[in-house]
Amino acid sequence: MRETIEHAREHLGQTMEEVAAKADLKGQVQAKTAHIKEHLHDTAADAAAQAREKAAHVAHTGQAAASQTKDHLTQTTAALAQKVQDRTPEPVRDAAVRTGRVARKPLPWAVAAAAVCVLALVVYQRRTGRQR
Repeated sequence: MRETIEHAREHLGQTMEEVAAKADLKGQVQAKTAHIKEHLHDTAADAAAQAREKAAHVAHTGQAAASQTKDHLTQTTAALAQKVQDRTPEPVRDAAVRTGRVARKPLPWAVAAAAVCVLALVVYQRRTGRQR
């Protein structure tokens, strides 16, 4: 009988400890909060690392693609320019060169543009009957 009582006391002590642990809601909430906070921190760190890796990969891929496209366009443009030059008659090429030289000198073009504007203004005023 004493053994049974002793066993019952031990069992009752364990049960009381379990009930006390379950009743400690504040401690449970704090422990759970700490666990969730740690998990979220780890998840956020992992996500940030993955985002950095993907961004670096995309940037590198984009730069490589842009470089390849630039090289391709440069080659295509050079080949096309050569074809045009080969198929253009000599007199037309000479005229284009002369036109290019004139176009590089802005003053004659500015004077010509100003003269056209003045002429257009005079014609407009005469047609509408206005004179200053």
